Amino acid sequence: MSYCFGNSDHKKTLVEIIMNFVGTFMFVAVGGTALHYWHGYQPEQKFIYDAPERQIGLAVGSLCVIEGAAYLIDLILSFLHYAKEEFQ
Repeated sequence: MSYCFGNSDHKKTLVEIIMNFVGTFMFVAVGGTALHYWHGYQPEQKFIYDAPERQIGLAVGSLCVIEGAAYLIDLILSFLHYAKEEFQ
Protein backbone atom coordinates (compact mmCIF):
# COMPACT_ATOMS: atom_id res chain seq x y z
CA MET A 1 0.00 0.00 0.00
CA SER A 2 2.68 2.42 1.03
CA TYR A 3 4.78 1.76 -2.06
CA CYS A 4 2.17 3.50 -4.22
CA PHE A 5 2.75 6.89 -2.57
CA GLY A 6 6.39 7.23 -3.60
CA ASN A 7 7.94 8.38 -0.32
CA SER A 8 10.50 5.81 0.82
CA ASP A 9 11.36 7.12 4.29
CA HIS A 10 8.86 4.93 6.10
CA LYS A 11 9.93 1.80 4.20
CA LYS A 12 13.14 1.55 6.20
CA THR A 13 11.50 1.01 9.59
CA LEU A 14 10.59 -2.12 11.47
CA VAL A 15 7.23 -0.56 12.37
CA GLU A 16 6.07 -0.97 8.76
CA ILE A 17 6.76 -4.71 8.93
CA ILE A 18 4.97 -5.09 12.27
CA MET A 19 1.92 -3.13 11.08
CA ASN A 20 1.69 -5.20 7.89
CA PHE A 21 1.96 -8.44 9.88
CA VAL A 22 -0.80 -7.37 12.27
CA GLY A 23 -2.96 -6.20 9.36
CA THR A 24 -2.49 -9.50 7.54
CA PHE A 25 -3.39 -11.51 10.62
CA MET A 26 -6.43 -9.42 11.50
CA PHE A 27 -7.93 -9.27 7.99
CA VAL A 28 -7.49 -13.01 7.41
CA ALA A 29 -8.95 -13.79 10.85
CA VAL A 30 -12.00 -11.55 10.34
CA GLY A 31 -12.52 -12.79 6.78
CA GLY A 32 -12.23 -16.43 7.81
CA THR A 33 -14.67 -15.93 10.67
CA ALA A 34 -17.15 -14.14 8.41
CA LEU A 35 -16.92 -16.81 5.73
CA HIS A 36 -17.33 -19.58 8.31
CA TYR A 37 -20.40 -17.93 9.84
CA TRP A 38 -22.16 -16.85 6.66
CA HIS A 39 -21.46 -20.05 4.69
CA GLY A 40 -23.82 -22.08 6.88
CA TYR A 41 -26.28 -19.26 7.54
CA GLN A 42 -29.98 -19.91 7.00
CA PRO A 43 -32.61 -17.21 7.43
CA GLU A 44 -35.33 -17.57 10.04
CA GLN A 45 -37.94 -18.55 7.47
CA LYS A 46 -35.71 -21.40 6.14
CA PHE A 47 -36.73 -20.75 2.54
CA ILE A 48 -34.81 -22.23 -0.36
CA TYR A 49 -33.54 -18.92 -1.79
CA ASP A 50 -30.32 -17.19 -0.78
CA ALA A 51 -30.91 -14.42 1.72
CA PRO A 52 -29.42 -11.02 0.81
CA GLU A 53 -27.66 -10.78 4.16
CA ARG A 54 -25.92 -14.11 3.47
CA GLN A 55 -24.64 -12.84 0.12
CA ILE A 56 -23.42 -9.61 1.73
CA GLY A 57 -21.72 -11.54 4.54
CA LEU A 58 -19.92 -13.81 2.07
CA ALA A 59 -18.84 -10.79 0.02
CA VAL A 60 -17.46 -9.02 3.10
CA GLY A 61 -15.60 -12.16 4.19
CA SER A 62 -14.12 -12.62 0.73
CA LEU A 63 -13.00 -8.99 0.54
CA CYS A 64 -11.35 -9.29 3.96
CA VAL A 65 -9.38 -12.35 2.84
CA ILE A 66 -8.34 -10.55 -0.37
CA GLU A 67 -7.25 -7.53 1.68
CA GLY A 68 -5.27 -9.86 3.94
CA ALA A 69 -3.48 -11.20 0.87
CA ALA A 70 -2.67 -7.64 -0.22
CA TYR A 71 -1.24 -6.94 3.23
CA LEU A 72 0.83 -10.14 2.97
CA ILE A 73 2.32 -8.98 -0.33
CA ASP A 74 3.07 -5.59 1.23
CA LEU A 75 4.64 -7.37 4.21
CA ILE A 76 6.96 -9.36 1.96
CA LEU A 77 7.97 -6.28 -0.03
CA SER A 78 8.54 -4.28 3.16
CA PHE A 79 10.66 -7.03 4.65
CA LEU A 80 12.78 -7.35 1.51
CA HIS A 81 13.31 -3.59 1.39
CA TYR A 82 14.13 -3.47 5.12
CA ALA A 83 16.54 -6.43 4.87
CA LYS A 84 18.29 -4.88 1.87
CA GLU A 85 18.85 -1.62 3.76
CA GLU A 86 19.70 -3.24 7.11
CA PHE A 87 22.14 -5.94 6.02
CA GLN A 88 24.12 -4.05 3.39
